[in-house]
Amino acid sequence: MMEIMNKVPPEERTPYVIVAFQECERMNTLTNEMKRSLKELDLGLKVKRSARVVLRRDHGSDVLMKTHCSVPSTNDGAIP
Repeated sequence: MMEIMNKVPPEERTPYVIVAFQECERMNTLTNEMKRSLKELDLGLKVKRSARVVLRRDHGSDVLMKTHCSVPSTNDGAIP
């Protein structure tokens, strides 16, 4: 972002240009957060797919017991 700001001379930095720079910074922050959230979601989906429900017989009985993996949840929020 600083590279772009340095290309605009100070005398050409009107209020509109400054607002445009601020909006670019905010969009960069938003897209970075979206990338992070999508990576986290993808990881969670991969874990959920690999966490299969396993049915097993209890020793000495005909009762089937269901065991499965639990995935910890985090709720940090998508907006900082």
